[in-house]
Amino acid sequence: MKTSNKIFKLLLVLFASVALVGCDSSDDDEGGNDAERFIGAWDIISAADQGGERDQTAIFSALGVLTVTLNEDQSYSLVLVYADPETEDLAITGTYTVNDTSSRLVLSVQLEGLPQVDLSLTYNFLNDIQVEFTADATTLAILLGAELEGNVILVAEKR
Repeated sequence: MKTSNKIFKLLLVLFASVALVGCDSSDDDEGGNDAERFIGAWDIISAADQGGERDQTAIFSALGVLTVTLNEDQSYSLVLVYADPETEDLAITGTYTVNDTSSRLVLSVQLEGLPQVDLSLTYNFLNDIQVEFTADATTLAILLGAELEGNVILVAEKR
């Protein structure tokens, strides 16, 4: 069970990374750079694999509500409030970077008992409050213990 919890934590970090990456596509002329647009709290509201062809939102939402908060000092917190009230909420903190040129958000993740991992996500802002993140399914499948294929697309919405 402890291994499953570590895998789930890593998955949450990956989702957070995806959410963070999605906010990094604006120009300085359009209200600030991408790093500035990412600052705040983001909830994952949908998920799909196979390049967006297969909806996986129910799998993600069955776990609970995943929120990633990005701070001005390039620190982040990822919190999963489990749907099961008897399961203790998961909280992960670390640092992040945003690359406006490549539209990538990178989260540095350190989980207890595991080596530090940099999670890289590409992003595309859909509008002022939503961002789409794309990640390879291989990492997410391992983290979630789910059967995911191709690219996974996550949509995050700013609170």
